[in-house]
Amino acid sequence: MALPTIPAALAALVLLAAPLAAAETPAPAAEPDEEAVFLSVIEDIPLMPGLIEDEARAIVFDAAGGRLAETYAQGRLAPAAVLEFYGETLPALGWRSERDSRWVREGEALTLEIKEGPNGIDARFSLSPARQR
Repeated sequence: MALPTIPAALAALVLLAAPLAAAETPAPAAEPDEEAVFLSVIEDIPLMPGLIEDEARAIVFDAAGGRLAETYAQGRLAPAAVLEFYGETLPALGWRSERDSRWVREGEALTLEIKEGPNGIDARFSLSPARQR
């Protein structure tokens, strides 16, 4: 028994419509960017991706002369990459660089100290009233 054949015009229409149907299928939504994470005791300083804050070591004091805060974060990152990240990020948040690891804004100073160890880096964030010069 011979199989019925599809008329050539109908076959051409099916072949032309197939790409259109595929084009109408919505593409999967792009993954949203990771939400920014900020330091626990210096709430307006972002935590660089790849660093994990050690909140058990975080301290904060509100004093008459301004706030004092300190926290630490660890990660397997190059110290230069961390300094570069904060060197680019902090000016966008209103901080002015005094040197590679110290920024000032609105009467406050932020210092970033990085120590290298066998398990990566230990970054110390220290916020204090800026000295008037």
